[in-house]
Amino acid sequence: MAALLSFGSTVLVGQPDTSRSPVGELDLASTVRPRSPPVPRAPAWDRVRIGIDRTGTGLLLLVVGSLLGWIPILAIVGAILSLAGVVFLVIGRKPFGSAHSAGVVVGALLLFLGLVGVLVLAVFVASESASVLTRTTDVESAESSFRTYFYWTAFLALVGGFSPFLLTWALQRPLGRMLVVSGYTISGFQVASLWMRVPEMSSNLADALSRSRVNLRELEAAVEPLNEYWYLSAVSSILLAVAFYLAWKRIERGDIPTGPTHEPRSDPVPPT
Repeated sequence: MAALLSFGSTVLVGQPDTSRSPVGELDLASTVRPRSPPVPRAPAWDRVRIGIDRTGTGLLLLVVGSLLGWIPILAIVGAILSLAGVVFLVIGRKPFGSAHSAGVVVGALLLFLGLVGVLVLAVFVASESASVLTRTTDVESAESSFRTYFYWTAFLALVGGFSPFLLTWALQRPLGRMLVVSGYTISGFQVASLWMRVPEMSSNLADALSRSRVNLRELEAAVEPLNEYWYLSAVSSILLAVAFYLAWKRIERGDIPTGPTHEPRSDPVPPT
């Protein structure tokens, strides 16, 4: 300890330190500038970015699902993709404001209720068809049951078809909204046309199932009106696909109704 104190005293009085050469000596403390601390990322922005990405993914899935949904052989694939798109819209809705969030939730509920209703009615019709085949139900009762099924299916189609309004309305510009309205109007006309054919389809289906030997061609002919308006379904689906694409393009450009579109910039802390 005494040696350290004596060394410090010699330096303080100005005696040269022979352990270092003064020639070319650099003062590292004065030449090396301290690094600025890293700019922290805002946790809120990470959540916003995730929501935006999920909404964009959902819209792309809806585009593909709509384009495939009207093709009979690919309708199931299109329906699955569309349902997945709705799920992505639900979990990514928050960055786009309360109006969009509420619309997405209500639209998803309407679509879910419509699908569940159609599935329940399909099970009911399958049971009624089995009863007709086994002769435990008369033709008149079966015809009445089929008529109820077709009417309720048409109603649920109108309810579920309203979901595109709510799912993307807040994300659309006037052109996109016009396409959504046009698509739903065409779908409504298709449902109305089928509504008037319900008695005919119900009677033909009950008669075809009540025969001692069921003919598949007669069954296909009984439900043929369902396929007569396929072109309306194609036009409606294409219009909705274009509307979904326009909404996705708007998000990709950063032009969204509510919320930040770019990561906020924070000024670095100046060096001291």
